[in-house]
Amino acid sequence: YAAETTSAVANGNRFEVVAGHGLEHIVDDVIIYQVEEVEEKIYGDLTYTVANNEVTIIDCADAAQEIVIPETIEGFPVTSIGIDAFSGCSSLVSVELPDGITSIGDWAFYGCTNLVSINIPETVTSIGNSAFNSCSSLASISIPSSVTTIGKYAFAGCISLKEIVIPNSVTVISEGAFIDCTGLIKIAVSNSVTEIGERAFNGCTNVEILSLPDSVAILGDWAFSECTKLRILVLPESASGIGYRAFYNCLGLSDLIVPDSVTSIGHRAFESCQNLEKVTISDGSTFIGLRAFESCGALSDVYYSLTEEDWNNISIGERNGELINANIHFGYVPEILTYGDVDNDGVVEQKDRIILARYLAAWDGYDAQVNMETADVDCNGVVEQKDRLILARHITEWLGYHSIPCVR
Repeated sequence: YAAETTSAVANGNRFEVVAGHGLEHIVDDVIIYQVEEVEEKIYGDLTYTVANNEVTIIDCADAAQEIVIPETIEGFPVTSIGIDAFSGCSSLVSVELPDGITSIGDWAFYGCTNLVSINIPETVTSIGNSAFNSCSSLASISIPSSVTTIGKYAFAGCISLKEIVIPNSVTVISEGAFIDCTGLIKIAVSNSVTEIGERAFNGCTNVEILSLPDSVAILGDWAFSECTKLRILVLPESASGIGYRAFYNCLGLSDLIVPDSVTSIGHRAFESCQNLEKVTISDGSTFIGLRAFESCGALSDVYYSLTEEDWNNISIGERNGELINANIHFGYVPEILTYGDVDNDGVVEQKDRIILARYLAAWDGYDAQVNMETADVDCNGVVEQKDRLILARHITEWLGYHSIPCVR
């Protein structure tokens, strides 16, 4: 994910030329930035410039370990972290950014392999391409609701990240934004997100539960490919298609429900989901791509609510033998279970949380009030305190808990 920077002069102007190096898909073409001639100055371990009465941090000392950036330098506000500013500062452990910062530039903290702690102020609106790429020691990051743009490969290879919450201000999760975040366990996507880009979460091998809000209309190619532990998947009701290899090699999946909004399942979308046993195909499906379910050797049952004639009208690509040869249940009417409806009265509400809490605390008389199937909201086969916690957060509308994750 490295970048090379050289200088050039054209028509009397100085330019920086930044070219991709290593993984070519990060920077498809040479990017040319015109740079004004400005004086570079030193403030402690920092190098900065002043332009238009605003300070941009452009570099730091190689040996710097702890950086506190002030709100002002020379009386001017610090408003941005420049392109490549801290890139490769492998000694850097912590950074404190001031309020007033509005942008974190491309490759700003790329390859800061020992960076453990950094804050993103509420004033930041954009996080650049590869801004935190390969910050392999960064265990947590809080993205504030001021951020509207998360660049391509912004957090790629942040292998120590455990949880990521996408705020309501973000509508698009860019290409490769969290690719190869192998330590990531929880992904909370807000209901403002409409698009999940190509390879956005590719290779997040420890994610087990993924519940996508109905706002998501576009699921890009390779979006969740090789999320090998993914076992519970709730797809959005608004998505019209599932991208190429979007869920390739998701070995933990055993049950899949394709929403009625989906008309097209892309080529190789679920290829090599080797433990997938049951698939419910949406009524609206008109196209199932080449090899969409190839190497799904455990696939035994396909559920489809319409007729065999309707099924035969679906365009099914070659090398989908596992799908075609499964037991196809036509006219299927799914059993509707409302997970979280602990007392089975048809409504998920505070009363369900209270009943479940009292059952788990072994109060007398509560055994008979709990539906053990709908109380198991994370579908792990056990009704436990974690179910109570998920249910409580769902009822109080915590970000990332908009829907109960369990589906069957």
